[in-house]
Amino acid sequence: MIKYMVFDLETNGNKGTGEGLDPRIARINAISIKTVEFEKLITFASEKRILEEFWNLVRSEDYILVGFNTKFDLRFLYLRSMINGVQVIKLDERTIDLRMIIAAGNEFAKGTLDQLSDLVGYQPNYSGFGKKAVFLLWRGHRIPELVDKLMDDSRRTYLLLEKMKEINLL
Repeated sequence: MIKYMVFDLETNGNKGTGEGLDPRIARINAISIKTVEFEKLITFASEKRILEEFWNLVRSEDYILVGFNTKFDLRFLYLRSMINGVQVIKLDERTIDLRMIIAAGNEFAKGTLDQLSDLVGYQPNYSGFGKKAVFLLWRGHRIPELVDKLMDDSRRTYLLLEKMKEINLL
């Protein structure tokens, strides 16, 4: 049986200027993971520790990694690991990008994760805070809400994965 691991990165930086999208400048603050067996949020003050825990988890099982727009995530993982001196696994053959499957390979096709997960009935179980509120939740010590917010994209992607499997798209 194929074992899937959905993952999503949270990065820092000013996304308005594009800095949050540049792995040379921004860092990884958290990686959320969802499998059929567990959910996990990897976050530490040390980016190196986040990356080491992620890569150790990936090495521990023969997972197929699943994401939404994995080009962004993989580029970040590889470059930030290089900067931090963390050993990686080349994931090109072990990664599925649900966005590219739904878009039939057209990287310019419209459809965000929020839009597509809404179509398959995803109901977030967090309080409705947007991505910009992550810092406010952290500063306010609202840890359960923060964890729910940071896990949200992995939960959405996992539901999309299950729906795609149901119709034999995977």
